[in-house]
Amino acid sequence: MNCFNAHDSTCKAPPLSDCQKLGPEETARKEAYWTLVNAANFYDLMHVFLNIFDTAAFATNYDIGSISGNITIKAPTTDTKSLLANIASVFSISGAAAGAASGPLAAGLGVIGGIITVAANNVKAPEETDTENALDQRMKASFQAVQDAVGNILTAVFADGTLDHVQGMENAYPPGSPYKESISRFFDGGRFFYGTYYLKENDLRKAFTDNLRMNLVSVALTEANYYVLKDGYAPDKCPKEESGIIIDGHCFTLEAPGPGGYPMAPGTRERYTVQAERKVLDYVTKTHKIDLGDLYRVSYDCQKKHNGYNVASPLGTINFDTSTRQDCFYDMPVIEASYTDNSKVSNQSPCYVVYHKDEGKNRKAGSTYLPKNLQNIFGGKSDMFDYCAECTDSPAICSGGSPFRT
Repeated sequence: MNCFNAHDSTCKAPPLSDCQKLGPEETARKEAYWTLVNAANFYDLMHVFLNIFDTAAFATNYDIGSISGNITIKAPTTDTKSLLANIASVFSISGAAAGAASGPLAAGLGVIGGIITVAANNVKAPEETDTENALDQRMKASFQAVQDAVGNILTAVFADGTLDHVQGMENAYPPGSPYKESISRFFDGGRFFYGTYYLKENDLRKAFTDNLRMNLVSVALTEANYYVLKDGYAPDKCPKEESGIIIDGHCFTLEAPGPGGYPMAPGTRERYTVQAERKVLDYVTKTHKIDLGDLYRVSYDCQKKHNGYNVASPLGTINFDTSTRQDCFYDMPVIEASYTDNSKVSNQSPCYVVYHKDEGKNRKAGSTYLPKNLQNIFGGKSDMFDYCAECTDSPAICSGGSPFRT
């Protein structure tokens, strides 16, 4: 193997020393060689990548049946694009598992993230609302979109010679990158896979599987009407033995709706919002190794940045050398409450947002409006009464005496 061979899709990058002997007058030939190596490696990468996206293997690896059995989805899903965009961000957090991913490989894997983002432009949301089938259909839609995107990109690289017509490819690069100037931009200046000898497929598969499973669990939590509650407790009373985590002086907890307010029942926060059950917390944190601090922080930062719920964040070239979670890898709704406003017990729940609803120019996710599934609950009725109704019975009853109904 030398610097002037043309290679097929099985070629591997040679040691750089083989090319350092070239004089300045041979620079163009060296660059032409790298173009051939890069193209061959990229073609092989796409086959490795599609092999990872094997539907049957995913159905087993991701344990969709287990997820749906442990987290019961209550809200029908209508948006698959967000899930697909978040799948792309999986690649930003698996650097350690993927081996020595640095330099050119980091840029190459950034292109993978871009490929999935491209796929997100064309995916259609499944109409299935059954728990297990909903997750399964999400994944199948994702697989098909990714295969279509890979096919389009291979055509662009090897047939058209331009990325101009690949919808969404700009999402694979930082803003302003002149990727359309030359196909070589796609290969990161001619060093797309130097020294890597392909991706370590098994390592990449494990990293991808583990992290996508985490993402699916967070999606299932959201679909099951779970949410992250901010300031439902004072920091010194944050229930750390359960789901409580203090972040920047605020108490964050993982919660779900309670039975709803009732005029003749004690006024307790548990009527409006309850912490996730221990079974669910163990499934999230022990079975799938999801760090609650990561779940809360990434979701909160995503929501603040985009001022919305269930957002699909465009990806830039991904830095594969960091363990930091990609923007919006988790995007559970984070709802503000108030433990300081004692005028109503329900202020310690998402009812606080219902009371401060503003859908106008001051609209702010988490503060002035709820996602649709939670608005239907907290802004609706529990039996014949408003969900956020306060106790209006005698002080004895409302302060915790024998209730008329539990």
